[in-house]
Amino acid sequence: MPPQEQYLNGTSLLVLQAMRQSLGFPLQQVGTVREFDQLASLVTTLDLASKGLTVVPQEVFLLPNLERLNLRDNHLTELPDDLERLEKLGVLNASKNQISTFPRLPRSLKELYLVDNHLAVIPNLSYLSLTLVELSENRIVFSAESVFPSTVEKLLLSDNRLETLPDISGLKGLKVLLANNNALSSLPIGMAGLPVWKIELNGNRFEEIPVVVTELPKLKILQMKANQIAGVPEFMQTMGSLEELCLQGNRISDVCLLPQISYFRW
Repeated sequence: MPPQEQYLNGTSLLVLQAMRQSLGFPLQQVGTVREFDQLASLVTTLDLASKGLTVVPQEVFLLPNLERLNLRDNHLTELPDDLERLEKLGVLNASKNQISTFPRLPRSLKELYLVDNHLAVIPNLSYLSLTLVELSENRIVFSAESVFPSTVEKLLLSDNRLETLPDISGLKGLKVLLANNNALSSLPIGMAGLPVWKIELNGNRFEEIPVVVTELPKLKILQMKANQIAGVPEFMQTMGSLEELCLQGNRISDVCLLPQISYFRW
């Protein structure tokens, strides 16, 4: 006699439904262990957003070729270290949860989205090869141990509790830095020479435009709205690459006109 089918239920069936959806298969009300095993190696994308999850299902770690995992908008308080087992995972989105601690992450990861969580401390992430780090809307205050991978190209840190930025001098490929709505009053001088083309520092505590921006040879867009800046310094005349400077909501009284800028608001 053939072996009796083992049917899935609960979270296991939820994961199987997401697997079917990813592969374009019809959704059904029942599923078996055999079907799960047959599909496991085919799944590269898994969308478990808004499923009411309180933990990451163990079935996720049985998908050897998973490249993109969406856990957005659930009730997760942590991410398990089992994530390291997903050796092909390139994109992880766990935004809009209640995560407060960093897990061990797979070295394959390129894009990390942890917006709107409860993160306060960022550990040393230099062992990763991330190109995008999105940590907006948390409670982050950087420590000496906070180190980002040298591969980061986009660093998004808006809506945290930052009074200072960590040392980013090693981010030799950094192109975009967003740190709106924090408590910053300066930029690290170590960022001089980086290939950054866009910086947003709106809603901080800057009293002047940092001199270090003149040492960013590719900077095109600089936004520093809603700070306490009183004027545009003459040294900015040397910034031939700058195309957009936004300073609305400051205490601008002394303006040095920059003819090379096409979009200049104060």
